[in-house]
This record gives sequence, C-alpha cells and structure tokens, in this order.
Amino acid sequence: MNNLINTNEQKTKAISQLANEDKTKVKTENSNDYLGEQILDQVIYKEENQEQEIEVTPCIFEAGVEQDVEKALFDQFIQEQIENGAELLNAKDLINMQVQEYPFLIEDLIPKRCISAIVAPSEAGKSSLAYQLCEAVVSGKDCLGKKVNPSSNNVLFIPTEEGNIQAALKLKKQLNEQLERKEVSIDVFESFQFAFNIEDVYYFISEFLTYREFDLIVIDCYGDVNLGDNNSVSDTRKFMNLYHKLTQTYNTSIVFLHHINKASSNTQLTKNSIIGSTGFVDKTRHVIGLEANKEDPRHVVLKTIKSNLMSFEDKKKHINLYLNDNLKFELVDSSKQINPIATKQSTIRNEEKIRIVLEQKKLGISQQDIVSKLKDGRYKTSQSAVSKMIKEYQLDENNFVVKRG
Repeated sequence: MNNLINTNEQKTKAISQLANEDKTKVKTENSNDYLGEQILDQVIYKEENQEQEIEVTPCIFEAGVEQDVEKALFDQFIQEQIENGAELLNAKDLINMQVQEYPFLIEDLIPKRCISAIVAPSEAGKSSLAYQLCEAVVSGKDCLGKKVNPSSNNVLFIPTEEGNIQAALKLKKQLNEQLERKEVSIDVFESFQFAFNIEDVYYFISEFLTYREFDLIVIDCYGDVNLGDNNSVSDTRKFMNLYHKLTQTYNTSIVFLHHINKASSNTQLTKNSIIGSTGFVDKTRHVIGLEANKEDPRHVVLKTIKSNLMSFEDKKKHINLYLNDNLKFELVDSSKQINPIATKQSTIRNEEKIRIVLEQKKLGISQQDIVSKLKDGRYKTSQSAVSKMIKEYQLDENNFVVKRG
C-alpha cells in the first residue's frame, strides 16, 4: 500500500516537473513574441494614461502665447495666399509706385499685364492685324505709328481656326519684303512661337509660362477656347478669371480675337456688337475693333471700343488703315476722311476697278448694270460710288486712269 502511494506521489511530482519544463520551454522558444506582448501592453497602458491626462488637464495659454500662436497662423495664411498669386499692398505702397500712366506693350493698342481683345466682322483682317502686332513685339519695331515696349520680345500665338500651312503662307506674305530688304533678320522670329492643335489651352499656357517668359500671348479665337456657355455671365467671368490670373502671375499680356454678331457687321462697332455675354467685355480691360468700310472692305477704321486704361479723349481717337496685298495694314492720313475712291488711287486694284467702270460706261452700260457686273466679280461697290468714279476719272488716250481736270 505504502509502495503504491509513493509510486503515485512520484508520478504526480514527475508530471508537475514535466509541465513546468514545457512552460519554460515554450516561454524560451517564444521569448520574442512574449517580450513584444509585454512592451505592447506597456505602450497601451501609457497611451491610455496620457489620453486620460489630456482629457482632464485644462488647456490654458497665457495671453502673450495665445497671440503668438494666432500671429503665426495668420502669417502662414498670408504666405499661402502669396504663393497662390495674391498681391497684398497698402495704400502707401500704391501711392509710392513709380507709375504715371498705365503701361502699354504697344502704345494705345495692347496694354501690359492684362486681358485685351481684338474684335471685327468676319474677314475684316483680325488675324492679319494680330500677326502684324506680334511681329512688332518680336522685332521691337514701331507698328502703325505706335511705340512698342517689349521686355523679352517673346510671343506665343495659338490659332484655333488656322493650321500651320495657312500660318506659313500669311507670315511669308507679310514678311518677305522686309526679309529681302534685310530690314530684319529671320532669326528674330524664333521668338514668335506658334502652338497648333492644343487640346487644353489654359493648361498649356500655364505650363509654358513656368518655363519661358512671354510679353504677349494671342488666342485666335475666343469662341473655340471657352467651352462653357458663352451667353452666361457667370460662366464667362469664371473662364476669364483664370486667364486674368495668368497675366498677373506671369506678367504677360493676353489678347483674345473674337467675332461680332451679324447684325453689327454693317454698323458702327460698340460693346453691344460683341458676341456672347457682357462678362467677356467686363473682364477685358481694353478692346479694339476693326470697322470695315462699306465701299471697300480693305479700308478699315481701327477704334477703341472699350478701355479702362485710357482717357476719354484718347479713346475717341481712331486710326484709318488700308490692308495691302501683303496682308499688312498701312496707315492712311487720319486728318482726311476715308474716301474709297481717293485712298485707293495708288493701288493696282483700284485702277482696275475704275477702268472697268469707265470701259463699261463707254459701252453704254447703265450704272446699275455696272454695279451688278462688279458685284458678280471680285469687286464690291455701290451705284453712288460708280457715279463718283465716272465724275472724277476718265481714260486717257493710252487707256490709263487719270483724274479729270
């Protein structure tokens, strides 16, 4: 019996020792896991205690410390605004600015650092005028009697209605004579950059401006770029605000070419002539327009339609222009009223037109039929103009057009 008890006690002791050995072995084999659990428990315990301390500890700042915090936050806010393009100046700063009048890239025609526009009826010469102004900025030469004040001489032109072949032909017509006479080097025009087939014009311009400075950016035309509702004031102003910010951030001038409504094609141009909402005119600081002569579309009046940057007297000044065979505008004596007979006398086209009229009259054709024949051809005229030609001109013995008397 005693032997049996001793045997059982030995078994129990042996089992207990074996169990302790297994625990030690498990603890040793998994010491890393075990230690990790202990550390994690301690971290959780500390975080819980800290959270409790934060919850029960009142957040009390001294007045000076609180003001410092507010100032730091305000300074950070101002810095963020400046980085986003904001310009913060007080009245004293503005008064001390060394400016007497608003600066123009091309005197009276294209202002610096803002949005402007060129508007005209279809085929009146908007693109030709825009090319001519761009060429002036690139070369630095005066244009149409106006001074040019470029900084970088770089120009970006984005045509949405013309391809590269049309642009090449127009440039060659406008510049060939100057290049042949060596009045300007062709290398100068490397600064005249064209960009065709641009899908997102705003993104393209904003990225381009981060790498290169431009005095002038021309977009031809506005209707193809603003894909929103052109008749919505709010949509138009939002669109124009994007481009206004570009002019301010990158110190550049942006010019939109835009159309007028058909009802205004044969009338004097006003702000109401421009297609779309008033938001377009409101957001442009300067708008010039080409007003075609009814008797001869080559004769136009370049006028200021709207400007927030010029005096009332300067806005009333108009420039009489003639579009020559090289697609360049020439100045016509502004002291004289445009006369479709007198101003064309020196051109071959005008002589041909007058010769046709006089020859038809010599054959006994009525003035009304002469007008019809001219309109069927490539000439536009009226019966009163034909009558004036007959009164003022005649054919000499060599069949040359000469003035009577």
